[in-house]
Amino acid sequence: MKKLVIFAISNRGGGSETFLINFLTRFSKLSNYEIVCFLPKERKEYYISINQGVRFEYISSEIINNPIKRLLYENYTAKKMINQIKPDIIFIPSESIPFRWKNSRCKIITNVHSTIQTSSFKNIFTRSLRENYDYYIRKRSFKLSNYIIFVSYLSLAEIKYKFAINDEKTAVIYHGVNVDDRQYEKLNQEYEYILTVGDRYEHKNYVLMIKLFDKLIHKYNLNIKLIIIGKKKSNNTDNKLFDLVSKMNLANNILFLDNIAYSDIGKYYSNAKLYLNTSSWESFGITPLEAMSYKIPCVICKASALVEIYSDNLVYIDSKIESYDEMTEKIYRMCIDESLRKEYIDRGYKFANIMSWDNSIKKYIQFFEGIES
Repeated sequence: MKKLVIFAISNRGGGSETFLINFLTRFSKLSNYEIVCFLPKERKEYYISINQGVRFEYISSEIINNPIKRLLYENYTAKKMINQIKPDIIFIPSESIPFRWKNSRCKIITNVHSTIQTSSFKNIFTRSLRENYDYYIRKRSFKLSNYIIFVSYLSLAEIKYKFAINDEKTAVIYHGVNVDDRQYEKLNQEYEYILTVGDRYEHKNYVLMIKLFDKLIHKYNLNIKLIIIGKKKSNNTDNKLFDLVSKMNLANNILFLDNIAYSDIGKYYSNAKLYLNTSSWESFGITPLEAMSYKIPCVICKASALVEIYSDNLVYIDSKIESYDEMTEKIYRMCIDESLRKEYIDRGYKFANIMSWDNSIKKYIQFFEGIES
């Protein structure tokens, strides 16, 4: 049996975790690999159900959160453990290869889920210290990777433009979704709501969403709330959002939910009136696909890879060329026009069934087997 090491020490939730859970669940059952997965101990509860075909090595938060201890762990402790395993392939979902892994005896595959750290037009002088670190660790990792898998053709094009990567070492494999046909009970609520899911990064553009929501409920006298599911990522971003909510007197209309387990998000999707995404940048953008799988119509910003992935299966708004009134009207129509809602629910659900995790992970298996052969 072949051996695969997955080094996911940077895995902290979001779309990359959705991918890894589905990857491990299927890859361990369908492939001829013995799998060892390195993960932060804080993520352990999300992987409890994966109890066959995978051995987990959990890393303490003390190591994860201390830059010096983490550097030593990655480059000495983990490297020694991996050398003892003698894997055929090392797979790094976060595309960051530790410094001392340069002369690894096996093939290293990285998976680019996000290009936000490298697609910016900032330079060494305008990037923060952390941004410069992220930029150069990825630049080095792209050079050291034997193969790089991208989640969209746009993200591949962005990285090729920045770093002149050879086509021979790249592939594009789309993410997927699990179509959940369970009938969820109604949430304990007396209101309808618009839903969005995504950690509170600057590029998620929640400021635009809040302004559009404010116009929506006041211009059309619409009795609806906004639920934002996602974790805090910076004090600066959160302060802007909460100051705006307070200034617009929307504290009773907008709910921020930070700690919703991956297994519980389905009930929020299935009870939503509409899914709204105002992100200004995505390499793939998995949450609209999840919403489609729950038969929820979607309105999203026309930005980055979203058009490549979703084509005409949802409604786009474009803050570059549309006014707030035009964008708000599209959201309002999707809330109240039943024929329009049905059209996009049907389109989205059909599309979600095509874009399955089963199909996605089978392509990963084929890619890995092709490398081995």
